Amino acid sequence: MLSGSGKSDVLIVAPHGGISVKDLLEPSSWPRKGNDLHTAALARRLADDLSASFLINESLDRNSLDLNRIDQTAAEGRVFLEALEAHLHRILGQHPRVRVLVVHGWHITQAKVDLGLGQRLKGATSAEASSERLTCSLGFLTGAMERLRAGLAAVGIEATCGEQWPGAHRNNMLQLFRQQGGAAVPKACEAIRAIASGGRIDAVQLELGAPLRWPGDTSDRFCSVLRDVMEGGSPTTLRVPSPRPFLEPEPRQASLQFVDTASGLTVLAGMALMPNRTMGARFMFFLPDGRVGVFVGHGQPRGALQIHGFSLQQDEDTLAISFDSHLHLSANPRRYFQFETEQSATPLHRAQLDCEARTSDRGTLVTGSLRVDGTTYPLQATGLPGPLAGGPFGRQAGRRLYLAHPDGRAEKLRLPEAVADDICLAEDGRSFTIEPGQQLAILRPQPDRAMRLEFGPAKFVFGDGGNAIGLMETIRELRPHPSNSPSG
Repeated sequence: MLSGSGKSDVLIVAPHGGISVKDLLEPSSWPRKGNDLHTAALARRLADDLSASFLINESLDRNSLDLNRIDQTAAEGRVFLEALEAHLHRILGQHPRVRVLVVHGWHITQAKVDLGLGQRLKGATSAEASSERLTCSLGFLTGAMERLRAGLAAVGIEATCGEQWPGAHRNNMLQLFRQQGGAAVPKACEAIRAIASGGRIDAVQLELGAPLRWPGDTSDRFCSVLRDVMEGGSPTTLRVPSPRPFLEPEPRQASLQFVDTASGLTVLAGMALMPNRTMGARFMFFLPDGRVGVFVGHGQPRGALQIHGFSLQQDEDTLAISFDSHLHLSANPRRYFQFETEQSATPLHRAQLDCEARTSDRGTLVTGSLRVDGTTYPLQATGLPGPLAGGPFGRQAGRRLYLAHPDGRAEKLRLPEAVADDICLAEDGRSFTIEPGQQLAILRPQPDRAMRLEFGPAKFVFGDGGNAIGLMETIRELRPHPSNSPSG
């Protein structure tokens, strides 16, 4: 744990800056929660920028001890709590107030931050109506936080107030900073709650998308705006944040996967309204050189299938896809979802896709271009039928194949689980072999078993001399080994 004192009234806390070294595709590593990659380094940078005190977990895997959980920290993280209490006492002895920034990481690859202030603000008639549930003063909410939102918007970074991560759970460390009310806390946390009851703490949880954490221009812009706001002295009071109306889009989802038969470039793009009424988005591509681009997005529905630089616009027979945002570009896709160390080392790149998919009597034709890492890939692609590979878990074990033939035909085949280089038989009797390209692997646990999902590009060679390219999706069921303990 890193701890240090600064001259300003700011305290930077990063509870999830560790990393897991486990193989995440092994059932023994689950259940698990992801660590907030690059938050330790970012927190240290912010502390330097703001002459702030800091308390940073830079190595401990949160699955061993979660320092953002009140119960776990009270039971096993007393050193962390004692350091936090000491920082608060020291800063309040030198300044009228203390401002606490709790740095977290969000799994999305959007340039976005969600500001957690102890409660969900959307739908409230005013912040005053629930001010006792805030972890900050109203002046901090309507002043510094509004200036932060406005400043970030001006440099292309979206900032929301408790849209997804309000820090409202009774076991979230942010709840220690409530001025009044709230759930009872363990004895080890009572001293911090007592300090907060004095009304001199403004605490905010920063849930940061990957572009704000990974080194680069976007992170630089975020740090610059945050520094300007935090060093701005007494903030000018602005209006209380008021949410835009939530509109369910029509249609509620759209998706497309396609392959360029000339280059082998394969793309998957989809957006859908989730069961919790939020919008989820995924955009991936497999480049001919074996690299894989991965984008994950999240937001509230606003009357369109659109999330921060990614949109799908659909009419009767055309689907237009536009993407201009950051994504992870991995040269080791097999290891990307296997090890957090690989994810942490995978750089962010900007990519642009503009394409249109039109249906015809022969299938779906996709035209346009993808630009990534300085290279433009023109598209004359074939749409692949069926849901996006790597979609919702819970399917039966087996293999799904999405084929694009040289003449523009597309088809989907389903096979029982089998080794990829076995000779396979389609339902109509055609024999073929599969030559898999780079495959991504994901482990999706369920209560009594886990489903191992692999998907990626593949070539298909038929016994009659024909060939096709497309996607292969393989699902295997993994069950725990029976206990070796003797029965009595």
